[in-house]
Amino acid sequence: MQQRKFRITGCGRSGTGYMAALMQAMGYDVGHETLGADGISSWMAAAVCEDVPHKGSPIVGVEFATTIHVVRDPMKAIPSIAVNFRAITWRYVERFILIDRDASAYDRAAMYWVGWNRLVAAQNPDLIVPVDVAAAVLPQLLAKRGETPGRPETLPPSTVNHRVTTPAWNIVEPSLPAWLLSAITEQAAGYGYAVGGRGNAR
Repeated sequence: MQQRKFRITGCGRSGTGYMAALMQAMGYDVGHETLGADGISSWMAAAVCEDVPHKGSPIVGVEFATTIHVVRDPMKAIPSIAVNFRAITWRYVERFILIDRDASAYDRAAMYWVGWNRLVAAQNPDLIVPVDVAAAVLPQLLAKRGETPGRPETLPPSTVNHRVTTPAWNIVEPSLPAWLLSAITEQAAGYGYAVGGRGNAR
């Protein structure tokens, strides 16, 4: 069994790329979707299997000292998921959570946001970190776990893994069924996000 310090995971399009860059800036060899000497930051690492898409590293046979659940405002994550996820991505997702293939792109993205975050939560992560405040809170959280993170000379840009322009939440929200919007709202509240209105400005 291999030993690593960190497994950082959560919903896709929620900051695992940013978290890898932040950990690297603090002196840790944490790869984005690849296994570094200190660990991995990958949404796909929420599941343990041999075959991982997008040339990601499998985590079979790896034991992690600390699991960090990174979360992002669903009003930003869900629109991004809807326009960025490809067929190969959805095939991987459907192996682990229930997704209605006949649903709209926005509905599928919302189902994924709820289901994948629940998948991570069921594994009892050691820390839950909203990506919006990660740079401010993560060093202190790691210090409490006996780590000595370095002080970053510069912080990674928040757009470290930005790909395409995403639709605004007020375009997405009207298409969501009431039961799904309710699930998003309740789950988001547990992470400190309020869904609706003008949203949460970064």
